[in-house]
Amino acid sequence: GLDEFSVSASSVLATRKTISEWSGEQAAQLLMLELANLEAHNLYMEYDEPVDPELLARFEEGICRMEKGEPLGHVLGFEWFYGYRFTVNEDVLIPRPETEELVANILAGYDEHFGGQPAEAVDIGTGSGAIAIALAKEEPSIHVTASDISEVYFDRSLA
Repeated sequence: GLDEFSVSASSVLATRKTISEWSGEQAAQLLMLELANLEAHNLYMEYDEPVDPELLARFEEGICRMEKGEPLGHVLGFEWFYGYRFTVNEDVLIPRPETEELVANILAGYDEHFGGQPAEAVDIGTGSGAIAIALAKEEPSIHVTASDISEVYFDRSLA
């Protein structure tokens, strides 16, 4: 087994090749960054430092879940979208990077066609609320109405 008190981030990440491809290694690095509450440059500066045993256990548990096909967002319980952190779980789709492009295009179209005037937007099937909330936070002149069939999840995403 691993000596939990002398395990470094570099050795932990190096031993987790079973997720293999670049996206898998990237997911493992993102998991470590989020669990350790570090920025990428901090992780590399502390790459050979010992890892806290509790952090190591949470990391290993997360890796096992991802190896079984669970998405990183579900392992963490949240996903970043347009600079905002959203709660996610198996009941809702994880916001995709492509959807951030949709928000950017809506905001650009708003600027072009409405230029600061009040506008209305409706997000049907909002899920995590990522689109609606990002639009409302980024442009206060857009009044956003969001709806979803799952009231329980929608209430939690706004918490």
